[in-house]
Amino acid sequence: MRWIQDILQKKFGLVKRIKRDNRGMSGVLLAATLVPILGVVGIATDISRAYIVKSRLSSALDAAALAGGKSFYDEDRTQQIRKYFDSNYPAGFFGSTVNGPTEMDANGNALPPNHVYDPNETVLRLTASANLPTTFMALFNHDSLDVGTASEVSREVVLMDVVLAMDMSGSMNRTDVGGGSRISAAKDAAVSLVEILFGEQEENALLNIGLVPWSGKVNVTENGTQYGFDQFGNALTEAEKVTKVAVASTPPNPYKKENYVFDMNDDGDTTDPGEFVLKNHTVNLTHTYYAHNAPSVPLLAQPEDGWTGCVYARYARQKPWREDAYTYNDSAAEDDAADIIDGPVEPIGGTAWLGWYPMGSEGDGSSCSVRGLNNYRTKCTACPNYGITPLQHRKSVMLSRINELEISGGSYYTNIPQGLAWAWRTISPGEPFNEASVVDIAGYKKHKVIILLTDGANTRRSADAYNYAMLDRDQRLLDVAQNIKNDDVLIYTIQFAESSGALGDLLRGVATDADHYFFAPDSAALSGVFQKIANELSNLRLSK
Repeated sequence: MRWIQDILQKKFGLVKRIKRDNRGMSGVLLAATLVPILGVVGIATDISRAYIVKSRLSSALDAAALAGGKSFYDEDRTQQIRKYFDSNYPAGFFGSTVNGPTEMDANGNALPPNHVYDPNETVLRLTASANLPTTFMALFNHDSLDVGTASEVSREVVLMDVVLAMDMSGSMNRTDVGGGSRISAAKDAAVSLVEILFGEQEENALLNIGLVPWSGKVNVTENGTQYGFDQFGNALTEAEKVTKVAVASTPPNPYKKENYVFDMNDDGDTTDPGEFVLKNHTVNLTHTYYAHNAPSVPLLAQPEDGWTGCVYARYARQKPWREDAYTYNDSAAEDDAADIIDGPVEPIGGTAWLGWYPMGSEGDGSSCSVRGLNNYRTKCTACPNYGITPLQHRKSVMLSRINELEISGGSYYTNIPQGLAWAWRTISPGEPFNEASVVDIAGYKKHKVIILLTDGANTRRSADAYNYAMLDRDQRLLDVAQNIKNDDVLIYTIQFAESSGALGDLLRGVATDADHYFFAPDSAALSGVFQKIANELSNLRLSK
């Protein structure tokens, strides 16, 4: 029995020693906790990678949304969205696979590729998601993580004054632009711009928009009605025709009356029928006149019956113009001219340009059939049928004025400086028009914009607003444009249908910069140009 006791004593003694000996237990415990520690670290790593992917995805989607917003109505909107997204989210980033970007409607439904937005739609919504393969979480049967993001861009019109200066020359009646006439295409494109700018609103207090139709001359009336009659064709009394306003003092006159007389037959007798004085500056100015159909434009004389609304440019020659010296140019008269100024001006000690002289039968087109020396009068042109629409807030008014434009009657050609100059006067506060925005509204950015459309070269002809042919017409246009740009007005120029490189170079010089010049060879291109301009005139902001 002794040997049994010895065995038990040794066995239980070993057990006691084992119980008292804790050496190596930390390794056991570490081994026991290693798996959950690695799991936590792995999960944190995978989640951090997912966060980085989502952040990059969100930034890329915001960039894509802004690009898509700028191309909201353009055919390449989808391509622009993809281009900017791909530029900001590298393919296979962290091994991820991307779904999107996808354009969505207001109800969260995916829109079809190349969806065409209605002019009343103002929000672009994008979503995108990424599937990220995991590293450590795969040990727990989680092979991937999905992350998603959304971005939204709203179009928001700023405080803005816009004037459309539309070429109404005879060539705008041509039907060579892919369906319909050039003027029809121009009207359709202008309508789309108005629709985009106003959206669903009929009236927008933050948006002023006006229209200046022009050709060889500009009709400065507000409704195109003939002098002496109201807009319904009813005859007016003499008192109703004009408002006569006395000037403060007789302005200085550096010119002599005889220097304004056209001696058409060169016989020394200026009393012959058909001979007249250049009437954009008068000898003794005592009154200005405001005609009922041009209530904003100060006139230097009461219009004659039948006046249809055109005025001479404030440009006077100091010597008679001679038909046998067609290239004659008077640089002194150009220096004194005020046709490139936006309102009436009375320089001290200089020529007083307090207004404009109404162009009567001697130059309004009614005498175009009268033959002078060498058939000279056959070159005169008619006054456009449509007057200026001053800046105003209502969409329906502008759509109506655009839709009524037609090329009809008379001989119309392209005097771009006068079209641009009257657009400037229309968008500038003070005489002759005073509808422009003058007070900034807190929180809004203000823009003044002229959109000039023409389909022809800057033409120089007789009996236009410049009192017969004037040299350096292109330079005159550039001078006007520079003064307008100095007045912080953006100028967009559109060369429509006419592919002349010389005209393109000229219109680039007129535009604010090269990015504000557009060439539209046909109707479809013109529509795209107006939509692009409308987009650029909208302020984009991330709303989500």
